[in-house]
Amino acid sequence: MINKSPAQLTMELQLRDGVPKARQHFKVDRHWGRTLHEREVQLGEGGDVLMANSTPRQLPPLTPGTCVRVQNQVSNAWDRTGLVVEAFLHRQYTVRLDGSGRISLRNR
Repeated sequence: MINKSPAQLTMELQLRDGVPKARQHFKVDRHWGRTLHEREVQLGEGGDVLMANSTPRQLPPLTPGTCVRVQNQVSNAWDRTGLVVEAFLHRQYTVRLDGSGRISLRNR
């Protein structure tokens, strides 16, 4: 049995409260501290590699009359469709939604 709390394992210290305790109880074994540190380093290195290998995509601009899917801002589902009516600067478009015919200003 480990006899260590999750706070001791992750933060490398025992949480302090109003009950007085000896200083030796606030130290975590070197073995667990080293293991957790090595795990954090490995996870951090993996994230750096993924970010270094990815580049943002440059999408071509949309032209008026293009059929597009629109994300529902409440449910985050791509369940609406429409036609691009007008294109503006900074990747902004007015889209006429199918069904309701409402004009909506969206970006890409």
